[in-house]
Amino acid sequence: MFISSVKPPIPLILAWALLASGALAQNRSSIDLYGGGLIGETTWVDIDNLRPQMPVFAAFGSSGGHNATLVNISGDLDDLLWVRDLYQGRFFYLGEADTSGALSYNLIIPDVPEMENANLYIQALTYDSSFSSGPDMFDSVSNLVLLKPSYEGEWRDHEESLPAAAHQAYAIQMRTERGGATKVLITGGGSALFQEAASKFETTDQAYEWDTTLQMMNPLPNMHEERAAHTATQLQDGRILITGGMHYAGTDNAGYRTEVTDGVEIWNPETWSFEQLPPMNEPRAFHQAVLLNDGRVLVLGGATGWGTNHVLHAFDQTVASAIRSTEIWNPTTFQWTQGPNMPTTNIGCRAVKDPAGAILVAGGINQQNQVHPLVFRFDPQATYVQEVGQMKAPRAFFSMVLLRDNRVFVAGGYEGDATNLFAIKSTELFDPQFQAFEFSTPLPEAIAMGTAVQGILGNNMVYITGGTNENVGLVSGTTMMTFNPGNESTASGRTSNQDHGGGIVIMVGNGAVGVVTGAGSTPWGQAEGESMAPMGD
Repeated sequence: MFISSVKPPIPLILAWALLASGALAQNRSSIDLYGGGLIGETTWVDIDNLRPQMPVFAAFGSSGGHNATLVNISGDLDDLLWVRDLYQGRFFYLGEADTSGALSYNLIIPDVPEMENANLYIQALTYDSSFSSGPDMFDSVSNLVLLKPSYEGEWRDHEESLPAAAHQAYAIQMRTERGGATKVLITGGGSALFQEAASKFETTDQAYEWDTTLQMMNPLPNMHEERAAHTATQLQDGRILITGGMHYAGTDNAGYRTEVTDGVEIWNPETWSFEQLPPMNEPRAFHQAVLLNDGRVLVLGGATGWGTNHVLHAFDQTVASAIRSTEIWNPTTFQWTQGPNMPTTNIGCRAVKDPAGAILVAGGINQQNQVHPLVFRFDPQATYVQEVGQMKAPRAFFSMVLLRDNRVFVAGGYEGDATNLFAIKSTELFDPQFQAFEFSTPLPEAIAMGTAVQGILGNNMVYITGGTNENVGLVSGTTMMTFNPGNESTASGRTSNQDHGGGIVIMVGNGAVGVVTGAGSTPWGQAEGESMAPMGD
């Protein structure tokens, strides 16, 4: 036994009541879990900002009515205890905080049937036994975290969901030290992967904060305008810049229409509001935005629409109205200045910032309506965008991620031309030493409009999902696939419980893969968020 229960037990109701009344000491600790909550495996727990050299306890509770699940670290069956009432449960002793106020321990989730669908809420605090009662007994009460035990590669639904939507923009607001997201801003979105004149492409101005530690969606004030296919970029001061996109604009003689916007706004978490800013020089949707090292924001490419209202009716018009311009936003003046043009018009490209601060821009669809393999480099100090090479395969709307070893991994996407796009399986790696792309192992399935993310620190696996394996506008299943950067192997995991075409894919704080929203077969249907216990190296 690594944990022993305290006798006599400390009533949880006392701590809860003191916390609610504000009587607890102001010192708050923070608790992070990582390891994905794999059943039968180790989940690591880090607690910081505790009172130094004080006994540390944890409460384990279940969301099932007032029942609580108390899990001992050893994982033995005898350590799976069921208590009748959460508020008469027990704290479990974890150890003593070190001189810096930190404590780490390992939690082994018991491999028993009750764990497979359990919800485990965990909260930590210090307890001073020299006080028999009163607020001084408790200090350093941590945030509450939710752990959903599951087997490797298994999907589990989140506690809250959002309406299904594609082409949303998001930005990670807070991360753990290992890189997992804990707070995510989600904005806007549209009712399908692409708009067509015969189908109504609805858009929304709604925004949410996704709390990944509790799997909750907290509604925020609405944006100033509806947007889909826009961007969200976190600035160095924590605010988030929202640029461009398109919105539903009724009907005309050609059918349903959308209009591209040049509108810009910023989410300020301190004032809890969206604030309008001066517009971009050009309306653009399906563009890219990247934060530069000096705090400015580069936007490039995208579609601008047709006519004075920048109208779009169908995806082929989106491609035909692609632009080659770039512009740069200054966080001091809030103004936009024209940047260097790209060598070709571009929509569906992908951009990443390399360790030196330069921007690598790859692929997309050009002015000939052809998917191309060209690769450009934007140097923030230069006045031009330089073509630096080509990928091995042309691709647009693909997955692209900078790996921790500074290589760039690209996967899937569309090949063909604007009238005949089809999803592909191929992958490539860009080696910065040789400044060249080389083919790597193909994926088990074709995917476009997906996202590739690398695991949190300690897990180098790349996870690819959240797209579609069909042609433009169709969504048919969302399979998790993996790429191992060490041996360049790929593998296929389980298909998610729901479709998430064009959805949001991130590594959440505990090391699992989180997927929310995305387009399915029914516009604006409920898209349950899901998390998958990470598949190992």
